[in-house]
Amino acid sequence: MSKKLLESAKEKLYGQLLTDFEDFYAFLKSENMTFSQGYKCYKFKYKGADVGSVSVGENYVGCGVSLEYSGDSDKYVEGQAAEVVDIFMKSLEHKCTNCREGRTGCSKQLGMTVNVAGNSHKNLCVQAFGNFLSFAFSSIDGDMSSMMRTTPKSSPAINNDSPVSIDTVKSLILIKKAYIIEKL
Repeated sequence: MSKKLLESAKEKLYGQLLTDFEDFYAFLKSENMTFSQGYKCYKFKYKGADVGSVSVGENYVGCGVSLEYSGDSDKYVEGQAAEVVDIFMKSLEHKCTNCREGRTGCSKQLGMTVNVAGNSHKNLCVQAFGNFLSFAFSSIDGDMSSMMRTTPKSSPAINNDSPVSIDTVKSLILIKKAYIIEKL
């Protein structure tokens, strides 16, 4: 399936973005990711477990990384670069109140508690980390060296983010891979 992804990239990308994508693809392959066709994207997995997805459009690359939360996220941010920690902390700024204690709203669940960097954040919206608990990024102006975060879309703090480096996106992928290895 990955051969089709590369073929699609070579048809739709050009210049620096194609070079950046080929480097990103080589990174994914070096981390033993496998690919399968998804809805308007290619999913990449490690040992059969979902890690994320990549989509290729007309001189555009999108990448999503799914992370898992079980009430304690310290393992995701401990020892990470400031950019990675910032992504997690900004996700906690989500202002939805429909799932707070005593309410039935969008999720019909109570808010969750997340521990990040030694701080307990109680009663957070269950959608604080975006739909499907993923972080999505897109290429900017024909290259992937800087990626714009695109989820969660409902948080005003996120929409005004400055771009993050492709290394940050790779770090999130490696975090998810480490989580999968830990669960094996």
